[in-house]
Amino acid sequence: MTGPEVERQQATRDYGAGPEYWDARYRSEPLPYEWLRDYEEVVQIIEEATASDRSCKILHVGCGNSLLSERLYDDGYRDVISIDSSPVVVAQMAARTSTTARPGLQYFPMDATATSFADGTFDLVLDKALVDTLACLPGACSAEVLS
Repeated sequence: MTGPEVERQQATRDYGAGPEYWDARYRSEPLPYEWLRDYEEVVQIIEEATASDRSCKILHVGCGNSLLSERLYDDGYRDVISIDSSPVVVAQMAARTSTTARPGLQYFPMDATATSFADGTFDLVLDKALVDTLACLPGACSAEVLS
């Protein structure tokens, strides 16, 4: 394996290292970042999933510092809750949106695999990048992680 391949493999393993990894990363890289797709590339899927009903209650899991929740709010979805296992990024995003006139957005530090929300609380659960992170966990292909 070459140097870049080894670095990429190490970085991939680190993604699954838990909140401590992500806390450190968000401290060093606090600006919003879209890992996979921008809002414009996923909005049609969201529109179809919600039947364009702006009153849908949406949960954005593994939100990181993505602007997805803000863009949803700007598009008229006012009931959006975002969670992430990194308390650092949750605090950053809550502070950011408190100064951007988006009072309905809520951010909570929470493990997406064990939320405190009752079943059926949300009309739509969005995951834009969490599955990639979960796939990096040790034993990610085991039935225990996938169930």
